[in-house]
Amino acid sequence: MLEAGRRLFLEKGFDGVSVDDIIAAAGGSKATLYSYFGDKQGLFAALINDVAREILEGVTVDVTASDPRIALTRLGTAFCTHVLSDPVVSLYRLAVAEARRFPEVAATFWSAGPKQTRAALAAYLAAATKGGRLAVADPELAANVFFALLLGRHLAIALGVSDPPTSRQIAGIVAAAVEIFLRSFGPARSARAKLGGRRRATGTSEDSRQHR
Repeated sequence: MLEAGRRLFLEKGFDGVSVDDIIAAAGGSKATLYSYFGDKQGLFAALINDVAREILEGVTVDVTASDPRIALTRLGTAFCTHVLSDPVVSLYRLAVAEARRFPEVAATFWSAGPKQTRAALAAYLAAATKGGRLAVADPELAANVFFALLLGRHLAIALGVSDPPTSRQIAGIVAAAVEIFLRSFGPARSARAKLGGRRRATGTSEDSRQHR
């Protein structure tokens, strides 16, 4: 019934689909639907949660990768492949359209998928910083920055004015995002900032002596 519901909701929207439509497409009976999902809203909530779980299972942080560039590249590729795909973007539109009516469904979707992915990346960034491989002061903020770099085309795709990226385009998006991220949060940047601070402090001290 989930697959039939997904197809019908995407085609007609939540209001355009009746329980009878779902039964006709999936087979079974109303008693079965009510037993498993409670009602049409319950089926819709189960569908959104199913998508969140699919994304969470497909988009994971490789905590075994000691090189942040490798970990971020793998994560970014999986993320873009899933989240920018036509089926997921279509369900994203549907979830956003119904978020005001079913705020609990939207909250569950966020907690079950995007929130956990961001938390996993934040934990990796914190560990990499502790190990001296990155210089991230706020891991949660940095995780949001990385995903924002990957989602540059998401709005255009959701509005239907751009097609989902090809594998080659995804590789370009991810490479650019990783490069920008590492330039901002790599350990070399932190070392340069400290060196610049010492130089400024030295310059200030010398200026002070010259004015005495």
